[in-house]
Amino acid sequence: MQHIGISFTQNSFQIVLPAEGAPREVLHSKQIAFSEPARNFRLFTESALNDIREGLAQFLAEFNVSSAYLNVSIPFNQAYTSWVFMPAAADKNVKKKQVQWTLKQQLPGELSRYKISLLKEQPHTDTSVKILVVALEKVLIRQFMAAVEDLNVELNSLLIDSLALESFLQTEENSGNVLQLVKVAFPVIENHFFENGQYMLTYLDNLALDDRPLKESVAEIVNGKNKEYQQGREKESRQQIKAIFYGDSTLTGWLPEVAKKINTPIEQPAVSGKDTNTVHSLAIEALGCII
Repeated sequence: MQHIGISFTQNSFQIVLPAEGAPREVLHSKQIAFSEPARNFRLFTESALNDIREGLAQFLAEFNVSSAYLNVSIPFNQAYTSWVFMPAAADKNVKKKQVQWTLKQQLPGELSRYKISLLKEQPHTDTSVKILVVALEKVLIRQFMAAVEDLNVELNSLLIDSLALESFLQTEENSGNVLQLVKVAFPVIENHFFENGQYMLTYLDNLALDDRPLKESVAEIVNGKNKEYQQGREKESRQQIKAIFYGDSTLTGWLPEVAKKINTPIEQPAVSGKDTNTVHSLAIEALGCII
């Protein structure tokens, strides 16, 4: 079966069909506006799910796709992520208890409400490790699967942006780089940091809380955060941060203004496409969860 990727902003979603054998090449891409913009950062409302279902059905029919694996990349703020720290020699039971204790301090409601995934473990110090944990409400998974259950698609992955993008980055020549991937989806900017192709951290900027002109807000927020991060990294690494911006076209169009104010090389996503209607800056996250 073919793979299809879906990614989201607050106002629209993007469906991407990549070429077989060349997953970074976009064969077809379609951006569809929500009939009602997502509010309170919750995407899977009844209205949004209806839009997704109808949009996906039209896409499958338009491009003659009879069946497909579906890979969904949802915004960072739809899930909870945490690095859990523990002794390097801890056994499975100790790790489980530590993860549960950490999440109980952070998550609203009972742990039974969440699908909890332990994604990777890596050394932290000589005597400790850290485990990347992601929790997603089970009801969101059920709602999404119910919305597309009779479209002859199989849900292959449901990832948050930062983890979908990590798989994309690992196909690029970024093994020695520190990357800042900036998703612009007004009123939120997601800033994802990766080092040597591995996910490090994410922070969110809410532009709606800033009363300065929007163009100035984008440039100065990114600038301030980026400088703070670079100053911290200079103690451990002399690598320069490379920034990749994507998301709402109205804001990514201000890249020349942003470039004047930050001390980091800016690049557009390295995504190719045969369809002249493809919006590369929106396709990157959908491609990320396919690869």
